[in-house]
Amino acid sequence: MIFYYIEDSITGLNIRTAYRPDQVKGLAMLAGHDSARPISARGACQIYFVDTGSHLTGQVCYIPNKTKVISK
Repeated sequence: MIFYYIEDSITGLNIRTAYRPDQVKGLAMLAGHDSARPISARGACQIYFVDTGSHLTGQVCYIPNKTKVISK
């Protein structure tokens, strides 16, 4: 069991072999990265499709990553 803990601590010291989130976060902070909890933006808007002109219904709309959004 001691060898398991030794191996775990050795693999956690290398950024390429670290697998636990606390190890990766600690190594990133050691390298100068300011890791913070990501917080998404929230807002209210009215969305409609240009090709159909119809309004979206419902309370939640998921916009995929890298989607182009144009505002007037």
